[in-house]
Amino acid sequence: MGNKLVVLIVDDHTDVLISLGSFFETLPHVTTLSANSFGRAAVWIEAENRIDLVVANVRLKGEFNGLHVAELTAASHPDVAVMMMSGEERSRIRGLPDHFALIQKPFGVEAMLKHVDDAFVRRHESFAAAQKNKG
Repeated sequence: MGNKLVVLIVDDHTDVLISLGSFFETLPHVTTLSANSFGRAAVWIEAENRIDLVVANVRLKGEFNGLHVAELTAASHPDVAVMMMSGEERSRIRGLPDHFALIQKPFGVEAMLKHVDDAFVRRHESFAAAQKNKG
């Protein structure tokens, strides 16, 4: 995938996957990976050497949710930025770490761009804080 940013999109609604994939593919230097379940996401996470951003719906069908996808990704790709999607406010989502960005549905292109930036900023701040605590 070279120097392109790799974005993993996880949602159990095909129309959302297609829309988000189309959106990210319009951005220069971005490659997208799509998954409609935790299991499919896990295959991408294991197979890819690099994932820069995870965009996942908080609620997924089945036993695992989008937070599980983000945590699994971070375990093998520690520099990953995370943006969760939900119709609920941050305060109502149990277990959502502060360093995960959240975009509330419904959203438009402007909000998506802002929240993608926010995801990378939050990841950078979290990484910097962890490094400071180590030293």
